[in-house]
Amino acid sequence: MHNFFKHSYAEMLLSNGILYFTYLPIGSFDENVARQLVAARLQLQREQAYPVLCDIRALSLPTKKARHYLAVEGSLLIKAVAYWVQPHSTQELTRFFKNINQPVVPSAIFTQRDEALTYLNQFIHDL
Repeated sequence: MHNFFKHSYAEMLLSNGILYFTYLPIGSFDENVARQLVAARLQLQREQAYPVLCDIRALSLPTKKARHYLAVEGSLLIKAVAYWVQPHSTQELTRFFKNINQPVVPSAIFTQRDEALTYLNQFIHDL
């Protein structure tokens, strides 16, 4: 059973009931990239829902279609998302995403990894 997956756009790790999803730098983040990443994540999860620590510190702004896809279809099998961001830069982009695309699962923005994990721990159960 594999609990780690490396894609050209992201790395994913399942550990202690949390899915750690780290975006790598992406030159052009369009809907096709979003679909590839969601498909890879779903394959790793094997039909089990998890809270997700989403490290977007290296991420640039996805296209409008990519953001919409991630907010809706990309929320499948996700209990909650903690966005781990850089203060100011990715933090503002993430606030924009949350306000415009309104993800369908509980989500919050953090600049500290430990605070993000504390938030996600409340969603770990029934694993």
